[in-house]
Amino acid sequence: MAYQQKIDAIKMCIQCAHDCTLCAHDCLHLGGEHATPAHQTMLHDCADLCTLVAHFLARHSPNAAAMTTQGAIVCEHCATGCEKLADGEGHMVMKRCAKTCRICAAACEALETVEIT
Repeated sequence: MAYQQKIDAIKMCIQCAHDCTLCAHDCLHLGGEHATPAHQTMLHDCADLCTLVAHFLARHSPNAAAMTTQGAIVCEHCATGCEKLADGEGHMVMKRCAKTCRICAAACEALETVEIT
């Protein structure tokens, strides 16, 4: 069970990094609040951290537990930020990003009760 949870979390982190990167690009084209340094930084931080978490998990790093905890926090923050700016049907990429971030956060949190190594 723990092995499968870890594999699922790795896959979810990779998906989250992809969706956040795609969302950042989309937001630049939308302009306004979507293109602010704060919003762009949040999206890129989430993407980078999710990639890092996936790598830590894949190589059985002894620091993976600490990284998954931070991953969950950053993913929740990113999901909230995207939800605030995702108004109407025109922001499907942001809505998908928020949803993926929430699922990724849950996958990372689920590992807190499992021995990861």
